[in-house]
Amino acid sequence: MTRIMDAVVVDDKDKYNRNKYEDSKYDNKYANDKKYNDDYDEQYNKKKTMLDPKKRKILMFVTAAILVLVIGGISGYFALNKASAKTTVPKIVGMKQEEAKKAVEDSKLKFVSIGKEKSDKPEGTVLRTYPEPGTSVSVNSEVRVSISGGPDKLAVPSLIGMDLDSAKDVIEKSGLKLGNVTREYSDSVPKGSVIKQDPQPDSDATADTKINLVVSRGQEVKDLTVPDVNGKGIDEASGTISSAGFKVTKSAVDTSDKSQDGKVISQSISGGEQAKAGSTVNLTYYKYKEQQPAQPDIKKPDPGTVTKPNDQPGQNPSTVNPGKSGSGDSNNKTDSGNNNKSQ
Repeated sequence: MTRIMDAVVVDDKDKYNRNKYEDSKYDNKYANDKKYNDDYDEQYNKKKTMLDPKKRKILMFVTAAILVLVIGGISGYFALNKASAKTTVPKIVGMKQEEAKKAVEDSKLKFVSIGKEKSDKPEGTVLRTYPEPGTSVSVNSEVRVSISGGPDKLAVPSLIGMDLDSAKDVIEKSGLKLGNVTREYSDSVPKGSVIKQDPQPDSDATADTKINLVVSRGQEVKDLTVPDVNGKGIDEASGTISSAGFKVTKSAVDTSDKSQDGKVISQSISGGEQAKAGSTVNLTYYKYKEQQPAQPDIKKPDPGTVTKPNDQPGQNPSTVNPGKSGSGDSNNKTDSGNNNKSQ
């Protein structure tokens, strides 16, 4: 019969020595036993070296503690070295948020936005940093950043069609500023009124936004060529001058030649000359007037002259001036003498 033995865990060395098995006994006794395995001794030797559970736990705890200390020491060493590394807070004030974030991270720091605040600076730009730019800090430190939320929004008023003074007043009352004022010719917008504006009406603006205006100079005065209308009828000539962009006035000159009636004989600005649009051209033309018969030239006698009848037929009466009585007497005497002689 083969003897089967249980595995023995030895707690006490003396006890083990007292009760240890002698291989020679078993080898001799069970030498012919086929079921006997001589390797039992090897298995026994392995088991006798095993620790009890309490000691094994203690050993495991000690080993784990050592590992923790080693790992902690290594981590602390690297953390200490890392914490001791220094860098400088970059200058990011005025940068756009994304650009500023990249600059901070490139400096091995952490970008932390602390919110937005109203400002006259463009929306999304960095207003200030904590710590301030140029400060020496540890690597991986936080850089807290204040971002501009932009100024309060204002609406751009519509100024088109207003005269310049009114437009200026509206801009000022809207809290905006007047920008550049330029002038252009316009065929439709009266002189002095706003043609265009920038920014456009109803667009968003801020208190520092400037409104640029284009103001009408009125219709452009161009140099035009004056048509030659000499010899044409006054009505046709007037229409031609007006169509060319000029104003017309007329002056008539009398003529007894009916064939020249209504024809232009001269113009104040000669045909072919250049003149400003809207200039006045005076046309002189003939106006027929029927000629009246000539009246006889009858001389009236001087006051106080007396006409004396003549006795001789066919002869003009003689005129006697009463103021010259001497002359009249002598004439009378002469006539009497002659008459006496003839008798």
